[in-house]
Amino acid sequence: AVLRVTDKPAAGRIVHDAEWLPYTFDPSGRSLVFARVPEEVRRSAPFLDSEAIRSCELALLPQPMVEKAAETVQTVPVHFIFHTALCGSTMLMRAINETGSATGIREPAILLNLYHRMRTGSRIDEAHRLDLVLRLLARPFGDRAAVVIKPSCFVNPLVSDLLSHASGSRAVLLRSDLRAFLLGIAKRGPEARTWSRQVFADLQQALPLDLGIDGGELTGLQAAGLVWLMRVWLFSQISSEHGPERALPVHADTVFADPVAAVSEISHFFGLPASGSLSDLHASGVFQWHSKETGRQFGTADRSRELEATRAAHGAQVETTARWVEELAAQRGIGLSK
Repeated sequence: AVLRVTDKPAAGRIVHDAEWLPYTFDPSGRSLVFARVPEEVRRSAPFLDSEAIRSCELALLPQPMVEKAAETVQTVPVHFIFHTALCGSTMLMRAINETGSATGIREPAILLNLYHRMRTGSRIDEAHRLDLVLRLLARPFGDRAAVVIKPSCFVNPLVSDLLSHASGSRAVLLRSDLRAFLLGIAKRGPEARTWSRQVFADLQQALPLDLGIDGGELTGLQAAGLVWLMRVWLFSQISSEHGPERALPVHADTVFADPVAAVSEISHFFGLPASGSLSDLHASGVFQWHSKETGRQFGTADRSRELEATRAAHGAQVETTARWVEELAAQRGIGLSK
């Protein structure tokens, strides 16, 4: 059940408490649902989506009341990790959270809600809501110096909006290798290929990039390759638009090869305080367990074995698709350098 809050003091307590995460706007957009997400849930849940929120307390607050209370909340800098999917972003976020220098928020549902609203509603109204949500997401946990948000990859078309509305924010643009991404899709079976077609259709409408291809003619793996290509193109545009001061391209291969060095580089880019715990990350076990499957051991060697097994089963089809994507990229003048 959702608790309806209309009492100003009660609303103020919720808005000023970082445990109460903004979850979604009601359909009218006039009220905001908060979910009370304890620290242990934030640490354990792969994503702060409907599944993670299921057992949390919910409260519905009128938007004007939230706006008034938010004027006096304490905030810290907000930074982002955007990603092409299947590239270690969840592992990276767990590691950053483990250092204790920043609060990590993994795929908060509110940003996906705003993405859909901005696609269909008043741009001015939704931009106003985005400002409010970013202020709420910037509330710190304890003495942590910043908040690092990993939005869902579906939210990627909003990268420029998020960077424009979050003053002083910086973004890591994390991308995978094309063949590794296609292998990741292939091993997940028909569901992942259906997902790829849906995402391709969405990106066709959301991005100003015309590949001249009818999605109905694509195989699931081809659709996945084009999703990867469109996201890589978008990240290239963001890098050019915002420059190295605000956008840091990172390749997943470097993260998997030396995750502690990657966390160190990203922490430095975000301006996070130096933390002695960086040297303890390996000992913490954060890189030895599957980021999305609780209790499953999954270190570097496990990942390599799984990739090789998938390559043995799907390698020929993946290679054919990868070459097709690369040829298309060359025809359209889209650079694929790391």
